Amino acid sequence: MKTKALFVALALITTQSAYSTTATDVFPGKEDWAVLKGEKVRKGTIAATINNIKRLDDLMTHTGSEAEIRDIIKDQNTLSRGLFLTDFLEMQPVINWLQDPKRPGKVLVAVLVLQASPELLTDQIRVRLQDFLQEGHPLLKDEIRKAL
Repeated sequence: MKTKALFVALALITTQSAYSTTATDVFPGKEDWAVLKGEKVRKGTIAATINNIKRLDDLMTHTGSEAEIRDIIKDQNTLSRGLFLTDFLEMQPVINWLQDPKRPGKVLVAVLVLQASPELLTDQIRVRLQDFLQEGHPLLKDEIRKAL
């Protein structure tokens, strides 16, 4: 009985690995884009977003220049819709990005995602964004007003 259970488990593991997705499956050859849900998504969207969040957190909490922040906002705007299209936001819902006022970069990127995918804007998120309008960074407030 134990041997049969082991073989069944091994068969399941083998079957599951046959259906895994590799980076090459998503971006065959030297492709820089994938078409997801009928729209083009840039390779590296998630990694670039994580780097942008870290940089924005630093700039917005340590007197970073407005020009640098605006440059990152511009770059992130080209990525934000892709986060929705990759289903990344199903694993990391936008509301979770709005929990820590000490992470203004993370909040700002969440707002940019909401601008690009307004269907994600819920009443709960609206209320949370109102809180950031009271105390947030001036550029964050500007972007929140655009999203609302």
